[in-house]
Amino acid sequence: MTLISDKPDLGVVLQREIETLRQHWSKSNYSGQVHRVLKRFVLVGLALSVASRNKLVPWSEEESLYSVYSVFSRWLAHRGHQHNQETYEVLSALKQAIRYWENKLSEFCTSISSKFGYWRQDGDDVQWLIHKQEFVKQLRLRRQYKSQSSP
Repeated sequence: MTLISDKPDLGVVLQREIETLRQHWSKSNYSGQVHRVLKRFVLVGLALSVASRNKLVPWSEEESLYSVYSVFSRWLAHRGHQHNQETYEVLSALKQAIRYWENKLSEFCTSISSKFGYWRQDGDDVQWLIHKQEFVKQLRLRRQYKSQSSP
């Protein structure tokens, strides 16, 4: 118990170390979800650092931090992106949907019916008008987002 009993400000010191390590490992383009996961890795890293400093484990503090950061980096690489998962899923589905719709839309001013939607020229821009049910289907929107798409 002497490890913590003689350090009344241990909580403040640990919180400062957590924040320092989190800032050191963090990147500005990490999403909120990645930042929350990073904080958990930081806690493990700090726990191993404290254990190393107090000779409770047979490896150095640097090895502890390197190992934890290495596992976090591998987790992030395996995840494949730094975005919130929901945003990533919608953007990936949209990319695929655009390729799918590209040759399936009918011109807006024609009498040809289209189950996917229509396109029209607006000055220099081309607008795509996708039927709601097709949009929701191709983007594989989660139930909570379906109600937010306008009629």
